[in-house]
Amino acid sequence: MNKPMQLIATIELTDTFSGEANYSWVKRKSFNCTGMSDGAIVRKARNLVGIGGIKTVKSEYGEDIRWDFPGQCVVAFLMFEDSNYFMGEIE
Repeated sequence: MNKPMQLIATIELTDTFSGEANYSWVKRKSFNCTGMSDGAIVRKARNLVGIGGIKTVKSEYGEDIRWDFPGQCVVAFLMFEDSNYFMGEIE
């Protein structure tokens, strides 16, 4: 029997080198965001990695979001995937 599809959001916070994600360290969290509003997903994701309330520069790439932190060597990504293909742990 198939499980109903759920939408999984994953946020990654990592360092940068020359403005690009470096991944020498990474903080990654995933959660089920099925039925949540866009604003609620963004708030939860940012709070999970401790960047809620911090000013960032946002870039959107289709469904994915990138946040850069002016003056800091840090970047965050918010990505979405179908639960049928998700292999990680969910918060």
